[in-house]
Amino acid sequence: MLKWFLILVFVLAGSGIFGLTAVSDGISSFFSYLPRLLTALGIFVAGVYVGTVVKKSINGMFKSLELSGGNLVGNIAFYLIVVFISITAFDQAGIDTSIIKSNLTLVIGSVLLAMTIAFGLGSKDIITRLLFGYYSRKNLEIGQKIKIKNVVGVIESIDNICMVLVTEKGKTIYPIKEIVDAEIEIL
Repeated sequence: MLKWFLILVFVLAGSGIFGLTAVSDGISSFFSYLPRLLTALGIFVAGVYVGTVVKKSINGMFKSLELSGGNLVGNIAFYLIVVFISITAFDQAGIDTSIIKSNLTLVIGSVLLAMTIAFGLGSKDIITRLLFGYYSRKNLEIGQKIKIKNVVGVIESIDNICMVLVTEKGKTIYPIKEIVDAEIEIL
């Protein structure tokens, strides 16, 4: 590195002596650009280091909680950090990244929208059962005597999945969906 630095200094001095202003201007503009380039390189190296630390932390957390998928989540976090840090380093180096930023924003937005729709559609049945249980507990109380489908009993418990009815024959468990759809007589 020192060798190349000394060569550039001597070429700069020689071009000044011989009147080659284009060469001396080019080398001096390279020297003025060098701090920005080194800063960008430092940002990139620090970002890769932070990404590696985050990846190892996520893997360790998943292992300590005895969950699977830690490697996948860690890799996703690592690559996201490296991509964002790379864009920051390119900006620092003076490279126009507006196209990359707009495309990346579009891709991330599309992925988040797809995940939101998938999560919403996937949990539709769960939310329906939660609401069924909520409204059943508002209308019915534990200890009430009711009649449902010609079965008379006392409500022992109501949760988001089922209702337990104590009858003369024993306990009967009704799915909460049937409770909402059935005609119930409070005795």
